[in-house]
Amino acid sequence: MLEISGNIKNENFVAIILVDLCSKGGTFMLTEEKLKEMGAKEIYLAVTHCENTIFEI
Repeated sequence: MLEISGNIKNENFVAIILVDLCSKGGTFMLTEEKLKEMGAKEIYLAVTHCENTIFEI
């Protein structure tokens, strides 16, 4: 289960997810789903490092 803290006061907001490490991307998928439920119109992802396990998916 993923919970996002804080309140978004307007719909159609833009979200940016910043992370330092990605292994398989599951956390990003859950976060994207939750942000869309909250009304995000655009979601961007920036990752500084991906492990080779990302290619297993």
